Amino acid sequence: MFESSDGSLKISVLLLDGFSMLALGSILEPFGLLAREYPEGAPSVSISSITGKAATSDTGLPVSCELGLRALADSLEGAEAPDHLILCGATTGCTEPDASVTAMLHRAQKAGISIHAIGNTVWYLAEAGQLTGGKATAHWHSLSALKESYFDIEVENTLFTKWGGVTTCAGELAVLDMIMDLISGISADAAGVVARHLIMQSPRDGKVPQICQRAEQLLSVPQKLRKATGAMAQNLEEPLRLREIAQYCDTSERQLERLFSRHLRTSPMRYYTELRLARAHQLVSQTNLDLNEVAIATGFSTVSTLSRQFRANYALTPSQHRRKLDGRVASSAV
Repeated sequence: MFESSDGSLKISVLLLDGFSMLALGSILEPFGLLAREYPEGAPSVSISSITGKAATSDTGLPVSCELGLRALADSLEGAEAPDHLILCGATTGCTEPDASVTAMLHRAQKAGISIHAIGNTVWYLAEAGQLTGGKATAHWHSLSALKESYFDIEVENTLFTKWGGVTTCAGELAVLDMIMDLISGISADAAGVVARHLIMQSPRDGKVPQICQRAEQLLSVPQKLRKATGAMAQNLEEPLRLREIAQYCDTSERQLERLFSRHLRTSPMRYYTELRLARAHQLVSQTNLDLNEVAIATGFSTVSTLSRQFRANYALTPSQHRRKLDGRVASSAV
């Protein structure tokens, strides 16, 4: 028999336009299954949007919502206050936080409500100062942007990270792991029932690292090559020399070149440059850092050097790329 130690919990989900349908399904399906199996104690779930009207997903599909932001904020105090508030927005990129959402988050924190931020909604918490001195995660594509924008937050490459009363989640299927962790805190037996119905062998621990394309590519390469690429990834702002990398890996420069050529079909320094350019591309795309700051953060001596390398790799200069993105945002707002 499932029994919630605190009675029936209340879950409020705030949908922001551009949210992932996969993330929303990963929230609703487990709780829906729980309600069918244990109707007497399963959490109740309500869905809100900023306007109270339907929120639009990243695929363009609208989802009806029960409350608007003002009604949600008013519900944060008193007997009907939710136990958990889940922010569900776009998976990647940074976002300009809405002041009314930030104010609502302060009220939720003051009321002792657990907050769960999915995908780029971590930026709302960061701007609200609710992660200062703490830990957080985001989708791997946005991790570098978060690190460069908030030096007072320890950014982790994890599926989801708990810090204080806040949980940040990378998004997509990692949301399912986060929700299963939440259900496990209510009842391990109930979590087991839900996991079996969803055909989950076992939910992943939140501390499991995210696997990006490059990480997956390196799973089967020799250890010295993984060590070399790891050293490169950790030293983008002040690039190491090939000799220093070889010494760190306890090998020769020539052997290191052979390993890169054989397993990655490139040279060590070309791979290193592509890593730095990939970081620069993320910072140009996802932050408002000026190009001089981007160049410094990615180890390029000048903006002109960055621009030349960036154009060779992406067919546009950083400024052109940013203007192109700005144009798309402007056209989508019309």
